[in-house]
Amino acid sequence: MTIIEELKTIVGPERVITESGELLNAGNPDYIVKAKTVEEIQHVLKLANEKGIPVVPKSSSIDYFDAAKPEQGGILLDLREMNKIKQIVGGCDRYVTIEPGVTFIQLQNELKKQGYRCMVPLGLPGSASVLSSYLERTPLLSGPIIILSEGSQCIFDMKVVLADGSTLHTGSGEVIPTKLNLAHFGPAGPDWGRVFTGAQGTMGIVAEMSIKIKHIAPLQKILLKPFDDLAELIDVFFKIKRIEIGKECLAISALNMACLIAKQQSEIESILSKLPPWTLVLNLNGWEEEEIEIFEEELDGLNIQFSTGTYSILFDGVDLEKILLDEFFVPNRLVKYRAYKPSCKTIPFYTELDRLPEFFETMEDLALEHGYSSEEMYGFIMPIEQARTCYCELNFFSNPIDVDAHYKVQNLFQAASEMILTLGGVIDRPYGIWSDMIYSRSRNYHEFLKTVKKMLDPNHILNPGKLLL
Repeated sequence: MTIIEELKTIVGPERVITESGELLNAGNPDYIVKAKTVEEIQHVLKLANEKGIPVVPKSSSIDYFDAAKPEQGGILLDLREMNKIKQIVGGCDRYVTIEPGVTFIQLQNELKKQGYRCMVPLGLPGSASVLSSYLERTPLLSGPIIILSEGSQCIFDMKVVLADGSTLHTGSGEVIPTKLNLAHFGPAGPDWGRVFTGAQGTMGIVAEMSIKIKHIAPLQKILLKPFDDLAELIDVFFKIKRIEIGKECLAISALNMACLIAKQQSEIESILSKLPPWTLVLNLNGWEEEEIEIFEEELDGLNIQFSTGTYSILFDGVDLEKILLDEFFVPNRLVKYRAYKPSCKTIPFYTELDRLPEFFETMEDLALEHGYSSEEMYGFIMPIEQARTCYCELNFFSNPIDVDAHYKVQNLFQAASEMILTLGGVIDRPYGIWSDMIYSRSRNYHEFLKTVKKMLDPNHILNPGKLLL
């Protein structure tokens, strides 16, 4: 049988796509295969391993960093139809087991029926895959506990299909399938979880994931505070996070806030002119009114005055508190900034909070050199781990129709990425142009990854090219 015939035998003829238009839209693989079960994934990988065909897994409609782009053709293994919520376990255990195609909208709505929620990411819409978002270490708007800041830290167990078709549990599932919440590592073995996070499907394909969930707090209150000065914003961040008041806590740039508020694209510039450079957003939540009152008294004691009412006056008819509460449950409008111009490239990075002015000053100098408006560059700042460090996003907008300007922005994006790493910032997703930048600075780490890759995928079929082997 031909390759196509064998693939059709595995998943059915209607789920093997070879139409040229669809292949081109998907990044130009040779085949798109839509799997619906773990067994189908296993059979596809066994065939690919035998024939030496590259396989790139895709579980989300969202791919901002081209992690699921098939660079060497082969099979694009589409897992979006694997969208079952396998089980929800409440009580003291509190976890849910999901398939790759489950989205944040789908999962949150189902969990809400039982009084639970999962932790949602910053910078991704509700239509994104929960599984792939957590695998990619996307930072969370609110972690399960204060010090947890990104999706991979919410994972209890993963069922991974390896290149040869065999399966591996990264946590308790290998030996105690009924207790997937015991630990990230199995009681009888090491923690394999970090091998597969941020790996872009190069080490194995995650077919199921069990993640932490938490109770929904019945009382929530959004506080807003404008800032013109970055140093003042940082000082307030330190004060708030030192005593751990509130859950969601971040600063939104003027442009991102304008895009969040605007109902239509034409309104953005007018709204932007009324906004401060930064708006601090703090969500107070609890189980009794007295808790919220105590939080507010503590903020008063720190001499932190919020101006929530000011925003209501400036934008009459806009219920900003409701918009933000909705976003913290299922994000959608927090990514509207990506449509501000036809092309948007984002650099997500971590650094110490008190070093942020140094980074921003350097980025503004670079922007000036490349003729780019620094006002458009800023996105989000989110302090984590009691403000020991922070997560930040920088945006680079352009219009490909204006070839010269678009080319300048691409050069700025590369120069800014290099400078962030040179200054000691951390870009923890080695995708696209960042791969060579990151691995060239960490030769020993890169060699270690190559060794692990060879162990798990000796024929080098899983998303080849992403580890620069």
